[in-house]
Amino acid sequence: MVNWIFVGGLALLFTLVYTWAFRMLPRERWQIMCAIPLRKNEDGSWQGLNLTFYGFFNAVALSAAVGLVLVLAGSVGVSIGLLGIIVILASLTPCLRASCLRNSR
Repeated sequence: MVNWIFVGGLALLFTLVYTWAFRMLPRERWQIMCAIPLRKNEDGSWQGLNLTFYGFFNAVALSAAVGLVLVLAGSVGVSIGLLGIIVILASLTPCLRASCLRNSR
């Protein structure tokens, strides 16, 4: 019974989050969270790094997923050391590398 409550709670939570996200995130005000100035050009304009809400939500989702893997694997007795080396590093490496790529223009 506890398993069904857990899965049902996650389903309800994700339904609420996705309903909000699909309605709100495509709007213009949700594109750029902040900009970090890097250097000033000779003409007075700035070059900077845009931090997006997409990247923020991606990082939060990745952290939540890793936490959920730790909880669920720990509940069936999997060693956290083994789990950290194999599963977490295998998923974090490509995800973090992809999120750190910048356009070189």
